[in-house]
Amino acid sequence: MILKQQDPRPPSDDKKLEAGKRAEQQMAFYLHRAFAEREDLLVINDLRLVDPRQPDPDGSPGAAQIDHLVLHRWGVFIVESKSVTDAVEVRSDGFGGDEWCRVYGRKRIGFASPLKQGARQGEFLRDLLRANSTALRQKKVFGIKQGTFRNMPVQVLVAISDNGRIDRKDKWQPRSKPLNDYIAKADLIPEKIEAEFSRHKRAASLFTKEDGAYGLWNLDPSDLHRVMDFLLQQHTPLNANPGTQLATQHEP
Repeated sequence: MILKQQDPRPPSDDKKLEAGKRAEQQMAFYLHRAFAEREDLLVINDLRLVDPRQPDPDGSPGAAQIDHLVLHRWGVFIVESKSVTDAVEVRSDGFGGDEWCRVYGRKRIGFASPLKQGARQGEFLRDLLRANSTALRQKKVFGIKQGTFRNMPVQVLVAISDNGRIDRKDKWQPRSKPLNDYIAKADLIPEKIEAEFSRHKRAASLFTKEDGAYGLWNLDPSDLHRVMDFLLQQHTPLNANPGTQLATQHEP
């Protein structure tokens, strides 16, 4: 189900901003085709959350801009869209991190890891939901409310635009434990989400063996819809609060 489309944005003379906008539109199109009729995967495009409890260094309310958020009973997927006209190279930094650069012919320009960007957005989202968990998690077992959002699974998928190429140096791969993250062409992202969602669903069943961190955390369907409504209400377009600075940089 598509809960929210992208906010309208005026045309810009900045070619990078326009390319980034097209990449997000492309990903939103693929998510719509895959999940518009689904009731168990809820898509919010272009979500901007502001939280005074998570201030920026200058003391202003912190914010997180999420290109695409997919909610489900066992966690969330954050999809970061990246515009790539030639190629993107990804390699290990040798210490468990990842280094990224865009390739234009023989020219290479480094940029911040979108996997780390998505992870920071996930932490921001978790903290915002935790601060409101009393209202959002109403499901009770034996009269006790079930948990908070501290351990809510967040999986990050980096979507590279269709005309780009992915060069994984030295067979680099994103994390696979406790959950899988992905970097893939935009048209392949929905099937990655579907496969991961199915794995959570199977693991949550009482009749299947434990599968690591999959299926361990869950929301009652009514709580899921509370979270859905809360996030839609919390969406704050950038021009609605011009004094707020983004907590995470939003690259095209």
